Amino acid sequence: GSGVLIGFVDTGIDYQNPIFRNLDGSTRIVGLWDQTIQEGEPPEGMFYGTEYGEDEINEALRSDNPLTIVPSRDENSHGTFLASLAAGGVNEENQFIGAAPDAQIAMVKLKPAKQYLRDFYLIRTDAPCYQENDIMLGITYLNQLAERLGLPLVICIALGTNLGSHSANSPLTAILEVYANIANRAVVIGGGNEANQRHHYLGQMQDENETEQVEIRVGENVRGFCAELWSDALNLLAVSIISPSGEQTYRFPIRSEETDSYTFVLERTTVTIDYKVFVERLNAELIFFRFENPTPGIWTLILESESGLTNAGFHVWLPISAFLSSETYFLSPNPNITLTIPSYAENVITTSNYSDRNNSIYVRSGRGFTRDSGIKPDIA
Repeated sequence: GSGVLIGFVDTGIDYQNPIFRNLDGSTRIVGLWDQTIQEGEPPEGMFYGTEYGEDEINEALRSDNPLTIVPSRDENSHGTFLASLAAGGVNEENQFIGAAPDAQIAMVKLKPAKQYLRDFYLIRTDAPCYQENDIMLGITYLNQLAERLGLPLVICIALGTNLGSHSANSPLTAILEVYANIANRAVVIGGGNEANQRHHYLGQMQDENETEQVEIRVGENVRGFCAELWSDALNLLAVSIISPSGEQTYRFPIRSEETDSYTFVLERTTVTIDYKVFVERLNAELIFFRFENPTPGIWTLILESESGLTNAGFHVWLPISAFLSSETYFLSPNPNITLTIPSYAENVITTSNYSDRNNSIYVRSGRGFTRDSGIKPDIA
């Protein structure tokens, strides 16, 4: 890793940890943008957070109270863990060394997502959750820092979500592909741990008159959840819903860019449905479901083809496990196409997890392909 900058967009870094220092005790961290601290100077071109450079971090390390100079912490420890695996130095006591112990390090500590977004997506109260625009600005900062230092840059991201097209067409995957195609830039993304969480459903209708029932088991004390159904735009699907008590909605009509809402009388559950066609530069249909205060039990989506196509497939995804307040899963799940977004970007290096205990892919490790049959992941 000598002469290379490895940049992370995550929960922060424990800059005082000895594995991020040189032999003389100075730091290997050349840039730290903490988006949560608003008292200092933000990076050039940014308008929030505080940037700490190598000199400030070294000053803090020489101080009796480092946090008075650089008050950035990693309360979650995920970012510290990730940085230690990729670029941690020697720790003889624990017989540990990172993959690139001579690399220089940069970290973006993301600020939490705004509350109205957490409320809309019904995300569990204590779950770490971040906004796509903050992640994108963090990537921009890492690139600007590498340019300023004249170093090649590896951008390392181990964040992910289930909601999205599961192909290389979101704004975040698009910007990652831009950086992955620049000389002296590489992007590495973790594929997540959703393979065995039962959060993906793969359906296929054999003939034009067929309907398909998608059953979702909802546990106790679930505040709510969102789900997304994706299919080709030519394969337009209409939907109705049956509650655990047997109450059934009307058949929601396909009205692009409009919202339907239905409140179940017996369950006191409200379901909101959005139809969108030709989403995110895609020839695709998206049906977005939002279940608020769902009654525990089996909820059933009844899907009917409006296009008359045969052998037409579709996918449904539930949120990642961390966002759900209790068990919520498909009764007939499919473990494939369970990589999290943004790991579907085409020109990045997408990683899955390999277990040396049984010489196979780790059971929770997200699996390919992409929704449009692209080959992912790239390496385990």
